[in-house]
Amino acid sequence: MGNHSSNAEAYIFDMDGTILDLNFDRSVWHHRLPEKVASILSVPLNVASEIVKNKLAPLKHTLNWYDLDYWSKEFSLDIGEIEIEMSHLIKPRPGAIDYLKQAKGSNLMILASNAYPKSMIRKLSLTGIATYFDIIISSHEIGFCKEELKFWEKLQSQIGFSPSKTLLVDDNLTVLRTAKKFGIKNLFGIRNPSSQGTPVSDSEFQLINNFEEIRYLSS
Repeated sequence: MGNHSSNAEAYIFDMDGTILDLNFDRSVWHHRLPEKVASILSVPLNVASEIVKNKLAPLKHTLNWYDLDYWSKEFSLDIGEIEIEMSHLIKPRPGAIDYLKQAKGSNLMILASNAYPKSMIRKLSLTGIATYFDIIISSHEIGFCKEELKFWEKLQSQIGFSPSKTLLVDDNLTVLRTAKKFGIKNLFGIRNPSSQGTPVSDSEFQLINNFEEIRYLSS
């Protein structure tokens, strides 16, 4: 179909909250996990929610934050089993698949996610989105999460993309800020990462409601 952006040669997409509805992950971590913890510890749900929140918070924007095995040990339960239990909520955001179909062609299509490999494989299998990408990378393979500059340096050394000719779509504003520092020119955030969440607002980046807006907003 050709480039949607006048100078983009590589398109990098995040997965959760960008291509896929973040409602799944929110349901796992904010609802089902606290319920399980409340049951194990025999404490009220609001207490369990605080326990989960206080354990997670210090590790935000680190690789361990996204590590299912790490948290399975921390909470003494199988997070993977919770994901399987809630897997009916794994679904693409509206219009995402149509856009990927259109964008695939002369563009280098890259899926770069902080998702833990086990979780990523599950989501790719259930949604079939892998077929639209030339390269699929989990930050756990790189050794740094996308919030870290070293992730982008290692990704570039592996793939060889030109930052000034790359377009990145990611619902994580910290990731966008790091990518901006790295020199990626075309940056887009997501206004509604979760179908059940409140819209995001930010003045630093262009936030899109759907992927079709990219073709009109790209420089």
